[in-house]
Amino acid sequence: MLFLISRFSWFAVVLIPILLCLQNAHALVERALGQIDVVTSIEGVYDSNIFSSASEEGDFLLRFSPGINYSKRLGPIILGANLGGSFGRYFKNSDEDYSNPISNFSVRMAEDFGLFSLDKRTAGKIQFGFDTDIGQRTEANEQLQDLISYTLYSVSSNARYNHSPKFGVGSDLTYELRNYQKISSQGLPYHDMRSLSIGSSAYYIYSPKLDFFLNYQYVINESPNSNSDFINNTVQNYTLGMEGQITPKLSGNLSLGFGVRDYETANVQSEDTFLFNSGLTWSWREKTSISVNLNRGFAPSPQDQGMLTTDFRFQLSQRFSRRVAGTLGASYGIVDFTSNQKFGPFSQRNDRTDDRWGVNFGILSNFTSYLDGRFGYSFVKTSSGFGDEFSNNRHLATITFVVQY
Repeated sequence: MLFLISRFSWFAVVLIPILLCLQNAHALVERALGQIDVVTSIEGVYDSNIFSSASEEGDFLLRFSPGINYSKRLGPIILGANLGGSFGRYFKNSDEDYSNPISNFSVRMAEDFGLFSLDKRTAGKIQFGFDTDIGQRTEANEQLQDLISYTLYSVSSNARYNHSPKFGVGSDLTYELRNYQKISSQGLPYHDMRSLSIGSSAYYIYSPKLDFFLNYQYVINESPNSNSDFINNTVQNYTLGMEGQITPKLSGNLSLGFGVRDYETANVQSEDTFLFNSGLTWSWREKTSISVNLNRGFAPSPQDQGMLTTDFRFQLSQRFSRRVAGTLGASYGIVDFTSNQKFGPFSQRNDRTDDRWGVNFGILSNFTSYLDGRFGYSFVKTSSGFGDEFSNNRHLATITFVVQY
């Protein structure tokens, strides 16, 4: 008991001053140098399967996530930054404790500045953005079936120019590097991964609220420090879709396309697949909305596997009163793995398919202008084509308090 008190005592040291200052806190601090928004969340989590694997080892987690959001407008440019951290302590698995720094930086064009604008559908307007994300991540990955930890370095930019009231063009560029810190719970080594994504789009502006687009994306994936059969590859995606307000009550994005993945290793054949991506929200009633997300695409794996993921998510959101809202959801997913199993100097194709379905619900309450509370529960069941070795169940219950001032 004394050991647990000593390990978790620093939560009280940080939490008590925050609660004491809430009486005099105001939502947003405005200064000549910019606006500062302080957000802190405290979570109690019960996870019946912290590794999301067949071991099904459960534990309680206490998580503390303080952060400072900063924004400043400089003429046509809006600067943004987020600095903070995520600190987690397990009751039994203390070797899995983590202290992760988080930092983000962004540059955006202001919506109301003449020629430069985020209004994508106004003729003669330019928009662009730039984002960086540098920090540490620790998360249970249901696809890899492990509690993973990696350092993330990410930089992305995008631009769009509307040549006329009906036509526009755009481009995007993203670079990402992930440095992994541990061997998987299954004994498989993790490979560092980096990717470079280059995209271009052509837009037809159907109305002030709806665009049609044609997109081409070229992605280079590789492992910088080791040889691999499946991480080193290139992906080409061709998609056609729409985004914006489709009907007075239906909004979001919808696209269909075709993708090809070519591997660097000559003895691994190329793969191609039908692609789709949708994120739609239907405002059914004044206080009720329905969201549907459906995605299919290629993804790399640090365990030297190729993944083709298909995910479907449904969520019903209901606002019961001015301060209380709830959600109810369901999900289904398929992951097709492509990998090799080594037999001395030889390799044999060793593919598997995992099916995953789940349900979830949540309650959100706005107690005051600076304090929110959330309760969530989810259940996920994974059934693998390889049998019990990769099949598991996971229950996750979370109570969260979010303080903002």
